Amino acid sequence: MEAAAHVESMARGSHADLSAWLRAVVRAFADTAPMFGLPAPTEGEPQPPRDLPGAYLSMACDGHSYMVGVMASRSDAAWMAHLLDPEDGSSDASRELLCELANVVAGAAKTLMSQSGHQIELELGLPLYAEGQLHGPALPLAASLPLTMDGHVCHAVVLRAEPTPDVKERKRLRAAVVDRERRLDAILSNLADAVVVCDRAGRVEQLNPAASRLLSPIAPGDALEARVPGWGATARRGELTLRVGDAIRHVEIAKADVEGRELTATILRDITERRRAQAELEQAHAALAQETSELLAAQDRITRLANFDHLTGLANRRYIESLAGRMLFGAKRTNKPLAVLSIDLDRFKQVNDAGGHGVGDELLKQTAERLMGGLRATDWVGRTGDSQVARLGGDEFMIVLTDIRAPEDAGLVASRLIELVAEPYLIEGTAYHVSASIGIAVYPEHGDDHETLVRHSDAALYHAKASGRNGYCFFTDELSERARRRAWIERELRLAIEQDALTVFYQPRVGLEGGSGDVVVGAEALVRWRHPEEGFISPGEFIPVAEDTGLVLPLGERVLRRACLEAKSWADAGMPLTISVNVAPVQLVPEFVDVVKDALAQSGLAPERLELEITERTILDRTDQHRSLLEQFEEAGVLITVDDFGTGYSSLSYLASFPIDVIKIDRSFVSQVCEKNTSAAITGAVIALGHALGATIVAEGVETEEQLAFLREQGCDEVQGFFFGRPMCPEDFVVWARRFGDQDA
Repeated sequence: MEAAAHVESMARGSHADLSAWLRAVVRAFADTAPMFGLPAPTEGEPQPPRDLPGAYLSMACDGHSYMVGVMASRSDAAWMAHLLDPEDGSSDASRELLCELANVVAGAAKTLMSQSGHQIELELGLPLYAEGQLHGPALPLAASLPLTMDGHVCHAVVLRAEPTPDVKERKRLRAAVVDRERRLDAILSNLADAVVVCDRAGRVEQLNPAASRLLSPIAPGDALEARVPGWGATARRGELTLRVGDAIRHVEIAKADVEGRELTATILRDITERRRAQAELEQAHAALAQETSELLAAQDRITRLANFDHLTGLANRRYIESLAGRMLFGAKRTNKPLAVLSIDLDRFKQVNDAGGHGVGDELLKQTAERLMGGLRATDWVGRTGDSQVARLGGDEFMIVLTDIRAPEDAGLVASRLIELVAEPYLIEGTAYHVSASIGIAVYPEHGDDHETLVRHSDAALYHAKASGRNGYCFFTDELSERARRRAWIERELRLAIEQDALTVFYQPRVGLEGGSGDVVVGAEALVRWRHPEEGFISPGEFIPVAEDTGLVLPLGERVLRRACLEAKSWADAGMPLTISVNVAPVQLVPEFVDVVKDALAQSGLAPERLELEITERTILDRTDQHRSLLEQFEEAGVLITVDDFGTGYSSLSYLASFPIDVIKIDRSFVSQVCEKNTSAAITGAVIALGHALGATIVAEGVETEEQLAFLREQGCDEVQGFFFGRPMCPEDFVVWARRFGDQDA
C-alpha cells in the first residue's frame, strides 16, 4: 500500500503540486516525442484530435488496476474525466479520490491530448524502460520516466501512445498474455525434459527444475558452455532450417557429456539473415517432420517396452496388474464376476533345454497366440496394442476374464485353453509337447482386490501342478491355508539354511552276502529339519518347497559337503563306507561338477566312496546334457545311482548309453513283492536286467522278513529300509554300524 499512500497524500495534500508534476511529465514526454516519431506539442498551435475522441489513464497500485477515461471535446471546451471499471471494488471514498486525481491528470494532459488524440497511460511501480518505435499512427509507442520523491526513485511513469482507445480489449489481451505465461511456467516446471533458455552470448536466462537438477550447479547468468561443454559445431549431428513468421529459425541436434552421462539436445537458434532458398526451407520442413516422427516412434517404443513383453507382444506383469485393478473396478460397478487365471506350462524347461532357447522362444510365442485365440472377444485383456493376455515371465502367463456369467465359465475357458496348449508344437520340423496347469480365483468369492485374486490364483495353480499337472483348479479356503503354510515354510527354511540349522541323518545300506552274512556297505544322506518351535518338519513338506524356490541349491551343496566329511571320518575310524547323496534336477548343471570335486578335495574322501543319486525321470528330461555331466562324474571316479527305477517313462535304452553304476528299485514295487505277482515279476526282471548291465541292484523300502527273503532269493545285491534301521544322526549311525558289524562277526 506504500504506492497508494503516496498517491493519496499527493492528491489530498496539494492538487497544484501533483498538477505541476504531471505537467513536467508531459513536457518531458514532449521533449522525447521526436525520438519516437511523434510531433512535438506546441502551446501556440494546438492540433485537433485526428482519429480518437479521447484518452485513458491506467494506474496500478499494489496489484490493483484503475482505469480513468479522459474525453476530449472537439470544440476545445471543458475536459471530462470519469472512472472506468475499477477492478478492486474500491469504496466510494476511493472513487472520489480517483475522480479527483483524474481531473488533475486531465488538465495536465491537455497539451499532449491536443496532438491527435493519443492515449495516455500512467503506471506506478514499473521499472524505467523505453520500447517500440512509431512510424505513423498505426503502431504503439511506450516511454518511461522516473518518479522521484524525497530524493529517491519510488515509482516510474509510463506514457503510451496507441492508435485505438479500446482499453478493455487491451486489458483482455494483457490478461491473456499473463495467463499464457503462467501456463507455460507450469508446463516447464512439470516437464521431465530439461529446458534452458540462453541469450546470444550463451548465458543462461531461464531454466526449468529438470534442467536445474540435471545441470546442477547452474543458475541464470551462467555460461552454458562452461557447464555443458560440447554444444559446438563439431558436436552437431544434424541441422534443420525453417521459417517461423518473418524469422528464420535454425534447429540443431547436438550431443554432450555431463559427468559421464551422454545428453542429446535439440537447439533452436534464431537467425536474422535469410540465407536459405525456398526449396531448402521446404526440405527442412520435411526433415523436421521426419525428426518429429522418429521422436514419436521412439516414445512409442519406450511405452511398449515398459508395458509389453518384447517376445510375445503381450502385456507384461506391470501392465496387467494396472489393467486388472481397473477391470476389477468395472466388475464391482456392474456387479459382475471376474476371474484371474494363473497359467504355467508343464515340461517347458525340458523342451527349452532339449531344443535350445530359439525353440523355447518360438513355443512361447505360439502359446501366446493359442491363449489369445482361445478367448472370447469379451474376455480379452489389454486391448491396447497387441496384448490380449499377459506373460509374467518365463513360461508363466495370466489372464483376466471379464463379462463371465458365473464362476463355472472360467472353468470352461480354462479347459479349452488346456486343450489348445496340449496340441503338438511344430518347430523347425520337430513336434514338441507341453501341457498347461491353471489356477483360478474369482471375484467376489475369492477376493475383492486384484492383489488377493492374483495370490489366490497362484495358490490354486500350485495345487493344480501338485495334483498331476495338465489341469485346472479353483481356489478354496483350504488352499489359502496351504499357501500360507508354504510361504511360512519358505521363509523359515531360508533362515535355517542361512543359519546352518539343518542336520544330515544317515540310513544304512546292507549288502546281502549270502552265507558269509550281511554287512553294512554304506548309507544314504538324508536332510532333516528340527524347527525351534514346531520340532521336526517332514522332508515331504519342505523339500518340494526348496526345489520350487531354488533353495535346494544351497541346501543340496551343504548336505553334499557335510556327507563327504562324515564319510571321511568313518573311513578314518576303520569303516570305509560308501555315502549316497540325492541330487535335485536343478543341481544338474555344468557348475555342479566343480562343486562335487571341491567337496571331495576339501573332505579328502575317495571319489569311489561317493554316490550321486539321480531319479530316472531327471536323467531322461535332458538326455544330452545329463549324459555329458554323468560322463564327467565317471571320469572323476564318482558313482552314479538311478533312483526310483521303474517310475519313469519305461525307456531302457538309456541304461546302455549312460554310465550307470547302481540301480535302486522303487519302494512301490518292493512293498508289494509278496502280495502282487506283477510287482514280484517286475522286481525280479529289474534285478536280472541290472546284473546283465553290470550294475549293483539296491532295493528300497524293505520293512519285513518276507520281503528280505524274496530279494535275497532273487539275487538282489543290497537292501535299505526300516527292517534294518531308520535314518539316524551321525553319532547314532556310528554306534549302530559297529554293533551291526559285531553281530555279523
